[in-house]
Amino acid sequence: DGPRELGRYVAVLVALYLIEGVASASQLMLSVSVGEKMSLRLRRQVFSSIIRQDILYLESGGGARAQDLCNRLEKDVQRVQDATTLRSSMLLQSLIQILVASVSLWALSWKSTL
Repeated sequence: DGPRELGRYVAVLVALYLIEGVASASQLMLSVSVGEKMSLRLRRQVFSSIIRQDILYLESGGGARAQDLCNRLEKDVQRVQDATTLRSSMLLQSLIQILVASVSLWALSWKSTL
């Protein structure tokens, strides 16, 4: 009975690790997608705001001000996207690890888990 039970535990653990792998890959794709969509929305809002500015503000300095402003905003949007993707990725990874650990413990011994 011991080897059979051990085999069952090993099968459960392998299944859980496979599920964790699929969940981690899904989490990565989701966080990248969310970061890209948020970045696109932010860029559109920034562009719309720049377009509404007085033309004299953008033309002063021979157009260099507009170029500097666009470069600065692009860098800022990229930083926001990177930070959001990283933080959401870390949050989802932690939640997945907690879930997998809980299910693993429950599968091994539900009495001990409670």
